[in-house]
Order: sequence, then structure tokens, then C-alpha cells
Amino acid sequence: MTHYKFWMVFAEGGQAPNKQHFVEAEAVAEAHRLAMKNGRPAYVLESMMGYEVPEPMVVKFATSEAQPVAA
Repeated sequence: MTHYKFWMVFAEGGQAPNKQHFVEAEAVAEAHRLAMKNGRPAYVLESMMGYEVPEPMVVKFATSEAQPVAA
């Protein structure tokens, strides 16, 4: 899976960011728009890294031909 850098906008007094902008200039324009509209600071947040949980591995294994005998 490819992981792309993205930017999000946080406006003070607003909701948590939920839109990813894959072009920095679009995030900057949105921050500017929100600051003008709300009269409050708006910040551009840049992704730096992330974490993920890999899918579980499926492993092939052999079985013995005979059932174990209790001693």
C-alpha cells in the first residue's frame, strides 16, 4: 500500500480536522478561507509519519499421516 503525504486544516473553535488535502496549496487556501470566515486562527497540519497494523499472515503447514497414539 502506498502512503501519500497530506495536509489537514485545524480551525480554533471548530471541529476536528477530517478532510485530507493531497495538495499543500489547497490546504493553505482552506485555512485562509476559514480564518477569514470565522475571524479565528486556522492552522495547516502536515502529515509526517504514520503507523499501521499489517494483515495477519496465513502460513501453510503439513499434517502427519497418523493420529498420535496415547501411551
